[in-house]
Parts: sequence; structure tokens; C-alpha cells
Amino acid sequence: MPDLARLDTAGDLYADLIRLSEKVETATTHAGERRLVGVCPNCLNTKGDDDEPIRTPIYAARSARYTVCPECGAWLDLKRVRLEYLRSAGLMHITRTQADAARWVRENTGVSVTGKDLANWRSRGKMPSTRRIDRHYWEWNIMELLACAQDRAERDGGDV
Repeated sequence: MPDLARLDTAGDLYADLIRLSEKVETATTHAGERRLVGVCPNCLNTKGDDDEPIRTPIYAARSARYTVCPECGAWLDLKRVRLEYLRSAGLMHITRTQADAARWVRENTGVSVTGKDLANWRSRGKMPSTRRIDRHYWEWNIMELLACAQDRAERDGGDV
């Protein structure tokens, strides 16, 4: 490996390997298994011809942790792309039961959260805009859910 890294063409070979890896993933993953994760943050920071940010959608299988942007070739951590996409949505709410909201947080952040955790956070005032809609259903603020999940991940030494 050290000998390969010293080659003058190592960077080009690495870029070729990434492109080929992406093609293999695309060819072996069924379209039905892929879902919209968010938009590429690298492309979003560049302006197109019409002076608007480029919004390259990033699709990936639910089990994938990383992918390569098809437009700019950037290596993307899907968890971070998803969280940035949700944050950019602004003050959105979801209507779920406590257990379903906890499942939503686990699926979208990877942080282990239970319905009891959500109830505790609510009672401690960490989720002031959460309100009961029906007997078992609550309206959850996405920003508050993400903030509590991020606090939990930092306390547990994880990464969101």
C-alpha cells in the first residue's frame, strides 16, 4: 500500500476507483431500495449558470452509510447529509405517537432514543413546542427532536 500511495498517479487511480465503486453500487442496488437522503452540501455551496445554488439530490439505500455525489464526486456521510437536509427544512413538525417519533429519530439520526426518553425530555422542558393532538398522538418539532438527539449523541460520545 505505501508503494501504491507514492505513485505519481495515485490521486487519479483513487478517483477512478471511487467512480467505479459508485457505478457498481448503482448497478447492484435496485431503484426501489434507494431513497432520497438530501442534497449534496458541496454542490449546494456552488452557484449554477443562473446564479442559483446547485441542488443535486442524493439517493441511497437505507442501509448505506456513505455515498459519492454523482455531480461533483464528493465523498458524503449520509447521516450528516440527512440531518442538514432536515435542518434546512426549517421549523417542521411531524405527527406521531411517542414510540413512532422515537423510531423516526433512530432511523434519521442513528441515535438510540425510546418513547420514554421523549416523554422525559418533554417533561424537562426540552421540547416546548410539542403538543398533544389526540389521545396518543403528538405534534413533534423536528428541530427539537434533532437537538435532543444530538445532545444524547454528544453525551454518549457518538456522532450525529
